[in-house]
Amino acid sequence: MSIILTAGWIAWLSLVASLQVWAQTPSPQTPTFDPLMEKFLIAAASAILSLLTGYILFQIKESREPKKQLSYDMEVRRGLLGVEEQIATCVSVSYKGRAAENITYVRCDIRNSGNSLVKDQFLRFDFGADAQILDAYTDPAPPIEYGVIETPDAEQSMFQRRFKIGHLEKRQEVGLRFVLSGSQQEIKIIPFNAEGGVEVIPGSISRAADDRKLVQRFILLYLVLQFLPAVFRWVPGIFHDFTISVLYLIVFAAMLPLLQPFARVLASTVISLGQPEDKNAVTISGLHQEKESSLNINVSKL
Repeated sequence: MSIILTAGWIAWLSLVASLQVWAQTPSPQTPTFDPLMEKFLIAAASAILSLLTGYILFQIKESREPKKQLSYDMEVRRGLLGVEEQIATCVSVSYKGRAAENITYVRCDIRNSGNSLVKDQFLRFDFGADAQILDAYTDPAPPIEYGVIETPDAEQSMFQRRFKIGHLEKRQEVGLRFVLSGSQQEIKIIPFNAEGGVEVIPGSISRAADDRKLVQRFILLYLVLQFLPAVFRWVPGIFHDFTISVLYLIVFAAMLPLLQPFARVLASTVISLGQPEDKNAVTISGLHQEKESSLNINVSKL
């Protein structure tokens, strides 16, 4: 939190410094033009301000456009049972009474990252033909109003599970959990919605796209703040100070809502650059056991 506040203060101070430099810089001598050229310059400045205002209003409208989007964060934990080679053949593992090998635990958190209600969304999870699904459940248990149920069908294979999410408002989440046995390679999520128009993407892609748009918008407005006042120095008469004041008012009003999110992106980037890469992010040593599950390890005598 302190890093985010620091980044926010840096961005804010840079904006204030720009405003102070403009305020303290003596106004240059405005060249004298004939009446026709003055009208042209005033019209050009008005057109630039109109384009800038239109761009900002378009960005606001775009952000409020209805968007149905589900994003998911997947975490895979592969349990490795470390035993000596001499006794490996004497070890057996069972999950809820079923024989299991190479147990894998999968967490998948589904979130409505759009701005519209998503209804009757089906998600089919395919873990590959070599995988066996030992268990599939929700954790934590979602409210009944979400309408989350497992919906098997006749075409469902042993290595697939299908869930239905009946009602998910924006920013609401559902956690799906899977316990697998066997060789699991690539996990596929096959979405289906009868109404259509629902985008299902990884959470990292959704966040990266949102952050990229935010940073691009903030930097563009900052560049406008740096270069356009120099262009408006050619505006004659009292319109010179008026156009620059309107420019600063428009840009600052557009940048203020972006200041805190931009500081968050800047802080997270600085933190990620300072952290070493974790090469063991998806594997753990040992077997993972969730609540209300039974995991038995039986070792026979040598």
